[in-house]
Amino acid sequence: MKHIFQLMLMVFLLISAARAQAVDTSCPKISVIDSGMAMPGENFRFTANIEGEHGKVGYKWSLTNARIRSGQGTKEVTAVYDIGNVYITGTVTIDGLPSNCVNSASGKFNVNIEPTYTRLAEYANLRWKQEVKHFPVVRLSMDRDPNAQIYLFIYHRSKGLASATARVEKIKKYFKPDENRLTFQFESSDRDRTDIYLVPAGVDRPSPRP
Repeated sequence: MKHIFQLMLMVFLLISAARAQAVDTSCPKISVIDSGMAMPGENFRFTANIEGEHGKVGYKWSLTNARIRSGQGTKEVTAVYDIGNVYITGTVTIDGLPSNCVNSASGKFNVNIEPTYTRLAEYANLRWKQEVKHFPVVRLSMDRDPNAQIYLFIYHRSKGLASATARVEKIKKYFKPDENRLTFQFESSDRDRTDIYLVPAGVDRPSPRP
């Protein structure tokens, strides 16, 4: 009797496994397609692809190392990333598929952008109270990239060097204790103006503009 029960149990398990396999082969296949390489700050897309028969479904996206700009809840999301040299992953979860079907998939690609310098600010002949309004974005950029250097091109008229030098001392004081990360270059010009650049480690610094 015991052997008969064991045999019946084995047959039941084999039948259940065969049925489950038959159901699994009928499940839709989910994949995620990306739009390829994108520059920092540029839009790119992840698109969900469902192969096979299915009813009405819903889409839920999650991204790593990127931000969704639009399309959450649809088959395609538009996203943007801020940091180069990272892997970006887009994962979609599909609602509405049978419970025994795989309902999620991910797509991944490597962003390998050559680093370059970024101009953070440019302004001309401002009073100090207006000039310092440009500095928070500089400070934020320094915090995001602790190894980067800040280059400031101080353009001045022929009789404005003393005034430009005094401004530089005030700028150094503003950025304490990180003033050693600031590099100043004075350039003669027909008007007073300032360009500020973020230069990552290993990147050639920009040249002064005429």
